[in-house]
Amino acid sequence: MSSTRLVHQPFARSTAALSVVVVALGGMAYCHVKDLPDKLEEDIVYMAALFVGNIALSLALIAVFLVAYASRSERLIRNAWAAAVVLAALTIVGFVASRTVGLPQMDDHVGEWDSLGLASLVFEGTIVALGTGVLLGSRRHVVARAAYTTTLVVGAMAVLAATASADDMGDEGGSGAMPGMVVRGDMRPYPSLRAAMPDELAAGRALARSTKRGARQFRTLAAARKRGYKIKLSELADKGFPAVYHARKGGAGFTGRVLDAAAPQALMYYCTAFGRCSLIGFMYRAPGDSEPPTYGPVLAWHRHAKRNTSGTWMTHVWLTRTVGSAFARCVPWSYLTAVVKPTIPRAPASAFLQDCPADAEA
Repeated sequence: MSSTRLVHQPFARSTAALSVVVVALGGMAYCHVKDLPDKLEEDIVYMAALFVGNIALSLALIAVFLVAYASRSERLIRNAWAAAVVLAALTIVGFVASRTVGLPQMDDHVGEWDSLGLASLVFEGTIVALGTGVLLGSRRHVVARAAYTTTLVVGAMAVLAATASADDMGDEGGSGAMPGMVVRGDMRPYPSLRAAMPDELAAGRALARSTKRGARQFRTLAAARKRGYKIKLSELADKGFPAVYHARKGGAGFTGRVLDAAAPQALMYYCTAFGRCSLIGFMYRAPGDSEPPTYGPVLAWHRHAKRNTSGTWMTHVWLTRTVGSAFARCVPWSYLTAVVKPTIPRAPASAFLQDCPADAEA
């Protein structure tokens, strides 16, 4: 009997099991700590609270596992695994839901399979696979196989999500569509104003004028902050200086009215240092399930969601002196230098907002 017990010693009591679950819980907590500033900056209060709860429970469970394995209490070990599986499974459900059907105030997250979320998914999937094996009484080789299978499945999900973001989401776009975009309108660097009808051109000019008038209240970043606009801390950490930044109000979803120059959904600043920023344009949003106005060839909209109507539409209007450059689908550096001093060096703005080609003209 004793030899049988030794051969079939449950994996649940092994040091390897403890090491795996501690690392996985720590990794899950780290991913949520890293992403928490974004949720705070976007004012998604309920999600920030869930993140804090997830972090606290993950760290608490690490302590519970250490105590359980030190005491060698089979009951305490099983309870710890059960709690970890429930926490990880709920976290997986929440993440997948936010990227597929969408969650309140997070409609722009649909289709955005970011690397940090996928990394957390690997940790959570490992916990679920190992924990399920332990709770079902699986032996070492069975649980190890479950962990290996889970890693392969989650890894395949990450590759498929990355491929979809890079290739499939741009298939609705016209000329000049960036990978990862669904577009409405002509995405060539500058609009073909000659092809616009008189009423379409008049509407575009009116929007450019109203944007310039509305910009007076946001000339400084301090003035924008007083009106509720914020730059994400994570964006500052990622980009550094100089760079182009979005100052958003109400997070990344749609609020307010479409093309409202008095209260745009986001502001575009060129910053050379912390607090040293020049306003260079507005970013307007529209609901993803709508058909925002293009004024013929004048405006072009894009969104970052794949085959859904949840991601909001976005368009930029730049504070330049010509109508064509004001509606550039890229950063019109050569036209911005005329209104922003000192001369702006050409530098990438973001993965989705590129520089206008040097040989393109508005």
